[in-house]
Amino acid sequence: GASESAVLMGLSSYASLIELWGIKSGRIQEGEEPETDRQLWGLRLEPLVAEEYGRRTKRRLERCAKLLRSTKWPFMLATPDYFTSDELPPYSNRAPDMPLEIKTTDFHRRGDWKDGPPERVIVQLQHQMAVTGATRASAGVLVGGNKFYWADVPRDDAMIGQIVSACEKFWQQVRTETLPPVASEQNT
Repeated sequence: GASESAVLMGLSSYASLIELWGIKSGRIQEGEEPETDRQLWGLRLEPLVAEEYGRRTKRRLERCAKLLRSTKWPFMLATPDYFTSDELPPYSNRAPDMPLEIKTTDFHRRGDWKDGPPERVIVQLQHQMAVTGATRASAGVLVGGNKFYWADVPRDDAMIGQIVSACEKFWQQVRTETLPPVASEQNT
């Protein structure tokens, strides 16, 4: 999935490549650890942050409630939080087609969003664009419970190529039950 691409690219502090491999290969049961307060509040606040995104950007939003699979790269999946578009009037019959990720984060992480989404979120959005074929994606974040930022991210085919390559290599390791290299070797 798109959020796991950050792990494959060495940009996640939430999971390691070995942990992800264990989950995908069925050796580790996903969701064994209890949900954290951070995860709980992130999920509960997501609709409110999305509503504020729509209010500030004047964009239409549609909740994405399904798992999407790339037709070009069937090993790549994505579940964007929403789809949006500023190019469609409210009465249009066409659905919004720009992936939108909604995030919440702590005040001490505010610097991560100062110049746009952090690299781990950009990777997630690029992965979603690869799966959906979109030419841009967007992210909205509530920082520290009281500061809102949003940014659009254009499609970067070079980065998508790197993500596709990492996903394909990782999925081959899962399918062949080949343990990935240790963290210090994963991006060399």
